[in-house]
Amino acid sequence: YDVVRAASPSDLAEKLTHKLKEGWQPFGSPVAITPYTLMQVITAEGDVVVSGATEPDWYYVIVLAGQSNAMAYGEGLPLPDSYDAPDPRIKQLARRSTVTPGGAACRYNDIIPADHCLHDVQDMSTLNHPKADLSKGQYGCVGQG
Repeated sequence: YDVVRAASPSDLAEKLTHKLKEGWQPFGSPVAITPYTLMQVITAEGDVVVSGATEPDWYYVIVLAGQSNAMAYGEGLPLPDSYDAPDPRIKQLARRSTVTPGGAACRYNDIIPADHCLHDVQDMSTLNHPKADLSKGQYGCVGQG
């Protein structure tokens, strides 16, 4: 699913036309959130064809912070191919020199994909479940996210 946001009915129609060409379908009716914001939920089955994908105009920022009771270390086996699969819409700020262990290089505060083992002050990517298959990306702890 996705949400299309627009400032006017004509802007919404233009954006929906673009999404329909990619294989999306409207779900329900558009909703006016404010006098200047219209939203339309869209859905798709299977893979959609994204033409000319661009960086978003803005991000929602969700801060994970707190004392010890707000932090947790998962002891389960990470399943990056199913339950713990990363969502390409969810990002994080880089805190290490590579996105994943042995993966693409990144710098501090780069916006990178978020996966099951979030970058944190404490690097949990080297603490692996005894049955983890590192070749399948089952590295680290299921972290604070």
